[in-house]
Amino acid sequence: MTLKSFPAQVATYTAIIFAVMFWSGWHTQKTIYDRFVVHVEGNILDVSDTQRSLSFYRDVLDFSIAPARDNSPMTGVLLPDDSKIFLRSSPRSATAADRPSTLVVKVRNGFEKLQSSLVRRSGKPEYRNTRRNYLEEMDSGMISEIVERAWGQEFVACDPDGNRVIFFKANRRSGTRL
Repeated sequence: MTLKSFPAQVATYTAIIFAVMFWSGWHTQKTIYDRFVVHVEGNILDVSDTQRSLSFYRDVLDFSIAPARDNSPMTGVLLPDDSKIFLRSSPRSATAADRPSTLVVKVRNGFEKLQSSLVRRSGKPEYRNTRRNYLEEMDSGMISEIVERAWGQEFVACDPDGNRVIFFKANRRSGTRL
């Protein structure tokens, strides 16, 4: 290697390094998770009676049940987008009645038809919102009426243990519930 070609080689290697960084996306990294493959597997909901809760999620909400794994203390429920929630059997004192969990599901189309179908499948009358904080008053197994919010519309399904699934449709302007 001659001294005259050394700067040219450094420039070439530098260009290659920057090209690799650019094409690999390294320069756009915003969080540590941009460097790793990460997938949220799902939420855990505490329930007092797993079979009763499975019946609600399968028969009323029409979610699929994941195949059971040997020795697993939890049962998986598959959501329409292939994400999961896990039902964990807990003593009644430690279930949702004391600290309910909430799952939020975005609905892209057929919002009103979905709500009316779920009310029909529940076999219970639609829960009518009489107060601003209606989530605290809903009985288990009920589906609420559609409520207008500043960001869009929502309705709520309350499982047998008080856990809630909020279905929402955002306004075109907001695009999200947040």
